[in-house]
Amino acid sequence: MRIVGITGGITSGKSAVTRYLKRHGFYVIDCDKITDALYENSEEFNQGLLNLFGNKIIYDGKISRSKLGSIVFSNKSEMKRLNNFAFPYILREIEYQMECNKDLDIIFIDAPTLFESGLNKIIPFTDIWVVSVSV
Repeated sequence: MRIVGITGGITSGKSAVTRYLKRHGFYVIDCDKITDALYENSEEFNQGLLNLFGNKIIYDGKISRSKLGSIVFSNKSEMKRLNNFAFPYILREIEYQMECNKDLDIIFIDAPTLFESGLNKIIPFTDIWVVSVSV
C-alpha cells in the first residue's frame, strides 16, 4: 500500500486537494476531522483537556475551542502541551483507519502538522505532498 501524506500551511489549498482526491474515489484520512470528532465524542479526550488547562476552557458547559485556542495560539509551550496530549489520540485513529482500509492500493493522510508532530517518523509514508499557493 502507498501512503501519501498531505501537508501545508493554513489556507495553502490542502482542502481543495483532498476534495479532489475524494471526488475521484480515493480514501483520505483527515486529521482535522479526527480532532473534531475527539472534541465531539470523546469524554476521555475532553477530560484530559480539562486536566491540562482547567475550567478556563469551558463555555456554556462545554469545552470552547476558541477559549482553548486563545491560550495555545499565543503561547508555544501551551501549544506543545496540547499537541503532546492530543497526538496519541489522533495517531490511534489514523492507525485504526489505515488498518480498516489496508486492502486499498493507496491512502492519503491530510495532516497539517505532519512534520511538527513527528508523524512522518511514525507512519511509513511512501510520498509526502506539500501543498502551497502563491499570492
